[in-house]
Amino acid sequence: MANECTNGASPARDAGEEPKLLRTVFQRKSPEELALRRQMLAELVRQTAELEDGRPWPQGDPSKAPFPQTPFPRRVTADGPLRFASHFECGNLLSAKLAGAKGAGPSGSPSSELEYELLVDADTQSAQGHTQWFYFSIRNGGFCGNVHFRIVNLRKKKSLYQQGMQPFVFSRKRPRWEPFGCQGVSYAPSRQKDKDGLRGDFHTLQWSYRIERKEDELFFAAYPPYTYSMMQGFLSCLEQEPDARTHFVRAELCRSIGQLPVPLVAISQGLREDDDESKAKAKPAVVITARQHPGEVVGSWAVQGLLRFLLGRTPAARRLREAYLFHVIPMVNVDGVVHGNSRCTLAGVDPNRVWHDPNPILHPVIFALKNHVRSLSQGLQPAATHHVGAAARGVEMFLDLHGHSAKFGCFFYGSNPTAHISNAVFPKMCSLINSDLCFEQCHWRCTRSHRKTARYVVYKQFGVKYAYTMECSLFAAVDTGAGFAESHFTPSRVEFVGCAVGCGLALFFNVDLCSVAGTCPTADAAHSALTESSNAVGGCTCEGLLLDLSCPRVLGLRPWFQTEVLDSITAADVLEGLLAVYGEVVPDLAKLTHGSDDGGDSDGDDADDEERRPKEASSPTSGV
Repeated sequence: MANECTNGASPARDAGEEPKLLRTVFQRKSPEELALRRQMLAELVRQTAELEDGRPWPQGDPSKAPFPQTPFPRRVTADGPLRFASHFECGNLLSAKLAGAKGAGPSGSPSSELEYELLVDADTQSAQGHTQWFYFSIRNGGFCGNVHFRIVNLRKKKSLYQQGMQPFVFSRKRPRWEPFGCQGVSYAPSRQKDKDGLRGDFHTLQWSYRIERKEDELFFAAYPPYTYSMMQGFLSCLEQEPDARTHFVRAELCRSIGQLPVPLVAISQGLREDDDESKAKAKPAVVITARQHPGEVVGSWAVQGLLRFLLGRTPAARRLREAYLFHVIPMVNVDGVVHGNSRCTLAGVDPNRVWHDPNPILHPVIFALKNHVRSLSQGLQPAATHHVGAAARGVEMFLDLHGHSAKFGCFFYGSNPTAHISNAVFPKMCSLINSDLCFEQCHWRCTRSHRKTARYVVYKQFGVKYAYTMECSLFAAVDTGAGFAESHFTPSRVEFVGCAVGCGLALFFNVDLCSVAGTCPTADAAHSALTESSNAVGGCTCEGLLLDLSCPRVLGLRPWFQTEVLDSITAADVLEGLLAVYGEVVPDLAKLTHGSDDGGDSDGDDADDEERRPKEASSPTSGV
């Protein structure tokens, strides 16, 4: 076949020829790569201008891949058969060096091997040099065989790569993200040396991949990317969906340092309708943010699932829209996402560590967002949504969605270690609805640096009682014996974590049960017998752009969603059960279960581990 590998080497080099070790074959700051990155940024600016003119954002297929569809120029060099690239959104490869090449047979043998040493770029202007996220591509031309990669400058001490996680791989020849396509994955302290000796602060992620098809383009990422363009395209799709656009308005919170619009989505029943009486009625607000840390891609997938639920036809979603006003900021750190940062903004600042006192010049997005939440908490109309008309009556709940690089499952962090046990009801309800959420991983402690985070500042300064960070693992649910392949957090599965949060809101606020109907509410009756017997789509439209969780087909394929719980639990019952087990105060579950603390997560990085260590040594019984 034309796309099968028959050649094991590049035309520029025989397979048996040994290259000079550590020959640089890619540099992010090379003129060619910089030109391509400038082209990408110029395209974003152009699309932003069209969006302001009322034209929708170009919509790609989010199930495919978030990278440019037009091929970049091919180049054959003597630096090896693979061509690296990282000029697309979220890309962050700094350099690639050819460390070795060999062939097990004559020229053209498909068993040739290549080895590359990679560096990922540190966050823009970051003094700490955060390196955790990675995303790059290779083109193989005529080469087929094994390729060994090692990224030698990752900063996290603990990683799920030590527990079985693998890099994701996407092939143009097989267009889907594969979570288990690599071999020999390991994560350990780097042995790279500099003038000061051993670099103990860096870690190496190493893996191998076998290329089986000629003229392919392969993408490697820490998790399937969710780009700024994907978010804008998704919101444009919602605006063109008749069932959704009636109930939401897309506004601009502010501009980032890089002058990109930061979108804000306001949701309430009939928000676009000319019903002055309905708009005049003030509703309590729920504020949801995501993607403060660009490398925590699962936050974007979770908030997309939540939006698909909130704007869908599930009866509980309609009741929520009728009773509450939702303000959703789906991507806070837009600059960091575009430029492939792990944690920081273009100013080199972790946005979730400046909420206590944001600077309008250095931290414009957090400054605007904090003022927005303050206005809502005071019952005022924020400047960004003055044209919407819907009034808020305080902030009832604040949710900040993040990703976790070292722990399994999804879980919540609260803001007050002495809070009443009622503060644990919402996390507990979510864990009962979806087994991917683990209540035993939750805690309410806040170390000194966490008192600068969104959840704590919103709780402390604005008096929002229910203020949480939700963490979602980049890998899998807490081990239940089913194996990682069964519990792996694909983007689709993470979207249903967002749906579980939506169901939890409905049950917690006691607006409606999330009952699952006996039959699909939209399927054509003429096709019902065929559909039930064959699992075909038939006339069912409950799992399109919008989700209707009352349809038995939608949740029937997702056994981790506890459908029998949705029409039986109440907040009062959950509170009664928590009181019986834990008493009047929220529990320190990490202590009770002998679990780890934050472990290098988004909301408690390695610096926070160092902060806690001396305190724990001097006071073993300390709870915070």
